[in-house]
Amino acid sequence: MLPELRERAALVALLRRPGAKWQDIALDVLETGSAVTALERELRLQDTLFPETDPVVSALAEAAQALAGWEAGGIGVHACFDRDYPSQLRSIHQVPPVVLAGGAPRRPARDRRRGHPAGE
Repeated sequence: MLPELRERAALVALLRRPGAKWQDIALDVLETGSAVTALERELRLQDTLFPETDPVVSALAEAAQALAGWEAGGIGVHACFDRDYPSQLRSIHQVPPVVLAGGAPRRPARDRRRGHPAGE
């Protein structure tokens, strides 16, 4: 799995956990610098009576399957650490960890002039 897809899948897996608070997850991922690291930390804390598979591997596989389905349906998935994440959202206090959109996001005119992706 490509590193970008692995990070995005880890973020989706974190958000799918029961009781997940998206604000806390976004902050943790941005502070840690890696959704995979945050997921590993969360899932390694849990011991199961009969572990059949690595919980991180299972969570990543399920989230990657969901991502593939969304993208196949024409839904763009943009994580808070992606280059194409909307700069307007990145600058707010509680950054949404994932934005789902139909199509590709447009950059504001000032970002296109500078040649920088949104958010830089």
